[in-house]
Amino acid sequence: MPQFEHAMRRVYIIANNCPQRLMTAENTALFTTFDEILNKYLNNSTENQLRNFVGDSYLILLLDFLVYPAGPRVRDHVSHGELIISEVPQITAAHLIWLCYIIAIRFVPNYPACAQNEFNKNIEKIVNEYTSLFHPLSVIKNKIFDLAQILSHWSSIPRLDASDLKADASVSSYKSHLTNTSFNQQSHRNSDIMLIHENPVMKAASVFERFLLSDGSSDEALPNLHRILEPFSDCSMLVKKRLDELRLNTIYRHQRTSFNRLFEDKCSSDEEELLGIVSKILSALLSSSEQICNVLNIRFSQWKNRELRSRQRNTYMRMQNGFEEISNALRLILYIMLCLLFQLDDLNHEKSLTLIKFMKKIQKYSENLKTQTNINCNKWDKAVTQSVHLIEITTAINVEH
Repeated sequence: MPQFEHAMRRVYIIANNCPQRLMTAENTALFTTFDEILNKYLNNSTENQLRNFVGDSYLILLLDFLVYPAGPRVRDHVSHGELIISEVPQITAAHLIWLCYIIAIRFVPNYPACAQNEFNKNIEKIVNEYTSLFHPLSVIKNKIFDLAQILSHWSSIPRLDASDLKADASVSSYKSHLTNTSFNQQSHRNSDIMLIHENPVMKAASVFERFLLSDGSSDEALPNLHRILEPFSDCSMLVKKRLDELRLNTIYRHQRTSFNRLFEDKCSSDEEELLGIVSKILSALLSSSEQICNVLNIRFSQWKNRELRSRQRNTYMRMQNGFEEISNALRLILYIMLCLLFQLDDLNHEKSLTLIKFMKKIQKYSENLKTQTNINCNKWDKAVTQSVHLIEITTAINVEH
């Protein structure tokens, strides 16, 4: 690692024509470290030329391996004494060796000749096709796909026969409230929008779409994602396809014109705040959706074996009755997250602030859902009520805006 860092320091000083930064370690100036080498700007706020010197693909690899919080960050862990060398995973060590190799051949004097080697050609092809794995946007994309997979598996959760289910007045009233009251009231405010679809979840999705495109963007800016909203359908392949189509720049996405990192932290962009909330929502929903699967499978087995007490049986029936409403809410959130990513580059300040406020409501829902569906808590009535309410507040986003 020290040799690799020094090699990158040499590349950095050549790219930026600052030889005085090669061997600096004094009271007034520290060694040039990866924090500085991989920053968008130099200390004097001029642009770092390393990106032009090594190319985007190589820079993405370096940022992934050394900088992003979700990545290995081997250099940070070693320098802070957080890593026992003998316990470094083999795959991490292998990645470091390969990273050293590809940087080395990139800057050997006879690079054109080396590049013609078949082995090196294959390596360069892999590097040129590499996309970030650990940038916050990449992590969010992975979480979205994971959530789509889990929700797609909900169709395999065992359900009670209609003859076994007793009508639950509380859940029935929620469904009635959802279809007859709340959306009818909202439709008076947005009659031109609310009549587009008969299904309440589709209506909410349509309202959110129109909110995102309210600045005059073409409808073609958003892919057709409505199949995600079909209850208990397998949406994982559609989500994967759309995520693969999504091309968002990750290099220096949130950096300012100052090298001062404390200043950058205090001046986080709207997008950073928005993505931070989105990531927390997805983490909570991944945990909740797995938990709901486990609880329903356990309760079904207990139901079948007649191991549930009277109160537990009633709770389980409420689970079954409210299951679809929760599924609808989670699929709507999945849809919202995907649409958001496709419009991320086009969000203005005003719209971003509205989305941050809206996402905080979803975050609260996601955190409550995790608590309410815990097997030791079983507040399924509240979970259903709040799932219905989430769909309601989505239809009101244009009103807030």
